Amino acid sequence: MPLEDELKRRVTRLEMDLQEAQRKLVVRDADLSSKKQALTRQTDQIHQLHSLNKDLKSDIEVLRREITSLTSEKEQLVQKVKEFEATRIKPTPTKLIQSFRLAMDDLQESLKPKIGESIGYSVSQFDVDLKTAVIIDKEDKKVHLVLPEVGDQIPAENLSTVKFTFQAVPKVEPPDDNLVEVPALLGLSKKTALQEIAQRELKTGVLSKRASDYPPDTVIGQYPDGGDLVPQESEIDLVLAKSPYVVVPLLVGKLEKDAGQFIRELGLSFGKIDRQENPAPAGTILSQDPEAETRLPEGGLIDIVVAVVKKVTVPDLQGTLLEEAKQILRESGLRLGSVATIDSSADKNGRILEQEPAAGDLVPLETMVSLVVGHAAAVKVPSVVRKSLVQAREILAASGLITGSVTLKLHSQLDGIVLRQKPKAGDKVDRGSKVDLVVAKRRRIREIFESIKNHPDIRKTGFTYKTLAGRLEKAGIDSIEKFEHLVKLSDLEVAGELKLRNQVDAPSFVKKIIKEVLEP
Repeated sequence: MPLEDELKRRVTRLEMDLQEAQRKLVVRDADLSSKKQALTRQTDQIHQLHSLNKDLKSDIEVLRREITSLTSEKEQLVQKVKEFEATRIKPTPTKLIQSFRLAMDDLQESLKPKIGESIGYSVSQFDVDLKTAVIIDKEDKKVHLVLPEVGDQIPAENLSTVKFTFQAVPKVEPPDDNLVEVPALLGLSKKTALQEIAQRELKTGVLSKRASDYPPDTVIGQYPDGGDLVPQESEIDLVLAKSPYVVVPLLVGKLEKDAGQFIRELGLSFGKIDRQENPAPAGTILSQDPEAETRLPEGGLIDIVVAVVKKVTVPDLQGTLLEEAKQILRESGLRLGSVATIDSSADKNGRILEQEPAAGDLVPLETMVSLVVGHAAAVKVPSVVRKSLVQAREILAASGLITGSVTLKLHSQLDGIVLRQKPKAGDKVDRGSKVDLVVAKRRRIREIFESIKNHPDIRKTGFTYKTLAGRLEKAGIDSIEKFEHLVKLSDLEVAGELKLRNQVDAPSFVKKIIKEVLEP
């Protein structure tokens, strides 16, 4: 009894130790899972940083090329400035006075009355304040004005202010006898005004339009004025009335940017702009108010509704298989992003454990959703060779594996027994993987010979069944394995093995018959 009690205590202690070890293993598995998740997130962040770094390098390279180009342009401009300074006419008092005189003449010329006009204008006074250095020549006692050049640094106290006053009276040209009186065209229609101009041997000049309450194309302005005298063939500019209203164009279907430019050219602009989710391309105008063909005054406003990218709710994918998740994303208008795996229990193998963006988030169409899929720990493939097919299926299922393809192979003794398996015993595979089996199907030798006897091509060998069977027996072909070995030989080897005189056709027909007979 003391020995039994001691054994029980040891067993209890071992069970407690085992439970504690299992508890620590669970804690370590949970810690490892958490660290792998963190590692996955850090890996994604590293990929993002690499992508950002590549973009920044590209931007830096573009900026470097721009700096090189701008530096080259700067050097060219500096060279041009130097060339300009070298060739620039240096100011002198004489040239300055000539410049003032030319400016006065140009101004006076522009104010001269045109031919046929009776009123002229003149500049009564032209005042100039000039900062210059005044120097008295000691020899000739003359005063010289020294003008500073660009870049000269002269103290202000060394400069004097010299004031000039220019006066001129424009001359009035005597009227030319060969002049035409401009007709008064205000209030006439465009057609009538053009006829009047042509009858006076004048030409039509610039035609412009201005909003007015007068009927469209009524003359509301002209230059020269009616009654002025002008040379023949002179041009008469007209201002024609146009409606103060603009016909609203059709904007629906156009992009907001293009439509805005279009209506600005018409004298209109956008009023209230609403945004609405729609499958149409972003920026497409969906509706307008007022509608097309409506009349608006110049500067009128058109309210529009513009399409923006449609947003969808991210579905909850957790717990679904990866293929199911792909289908759900397609139906939701979303795209599959990155797919990472994480160790999980067998019941979560291949199922979605995490997703980003989260379920319920509103995102634009075609947004990519990243997934984390559970992956059960690898299992060791058990040995099922020499087991029955039923036993093999049970053993594989107990290990979390699936029976794959089952290939039958003729055997002279075994029936329903697994001969080979793939993957082989001891290999580690994912839980749920398939294991393909080769299973024996028993067939007696006499059945093989009976099938050869009844084969329709037996005469193509050049022998009767009796003769061929005798050759096979003499060659010692008395098992399925030996038949299988025979069909693997070359035609010449078969002819030698069976003592066949016809070494061309007979061996190939013999192998063909045996192959077909050996098929399960």
